[in-house]
Amino acid sequence: MHYKKVDWLLILGVFAISAALAAFFILYGSRNSLLNLGSFFIGFSIFFIIFFTLLFFGAGELLLWLGEKRLNRLLAANAFQKSITFASHSVIGVIDAANGQIALLSRYNPLHPQLLDAGAIESASVNGGNNIFGGTAMTSFSFTIDGTSYKIPTYYSKRLWGTNRNEVQDGIQEAQTIVNFLRCAKQKSKNKPF
Repeated sequence: MHYKKVDWLLILGVFAISAALAAFFILYGSRNSLLNLGSFFIGFSIFFIIFFTLLFFGAGELLLWLGEKRLNRLLAANAFQKSITFASHSVIGVIDAANGQIALLSRYNPLHPQLLDAGAIESASVNGGNNIFGGTAMTSFSFTIDGTSYKIPTYYSKRLWGTNRNEVQDGIQEAQTIVNFLRCAKQKSKNKPF
């Protein structure tokens, strides 16, 4: 099964609904006056941006919540053994290291949680975040599955901290733990480990 990160039909639907609502409000509001083309496009643009933002982000949270419910049903139906769960702004992932599977739910494809063989994992690594000043503001892990890459933060700060700080070390350790689970799931899958 090929991993699908973005459901373009859903995004196109939000785009179309936003355009229809913007056009309706502009035309309804100007029904008693002559509407020239310039003012229509200005009003349409403003309302479109407002509706698209509200629908994409507001309804997106509702769709993600529904997607999480679907993800849990999918895991229960497939006797999935949760080893570890991770989440970021763009993806929720659950690893079954014992059976070599990974379940992913993308924010941009929230209605279709996907259960994949961990053999589709191409790479996984820890990013300590060291920079030229010897500190870090973020630690993370990254992985590529079926050609799609993710970078998941495990520690984030608005300040630059030394890598010997406890919070930074905890973030690196959490990232390493998840990468180890990804590698273990890859080894238990049908494909060869990386």
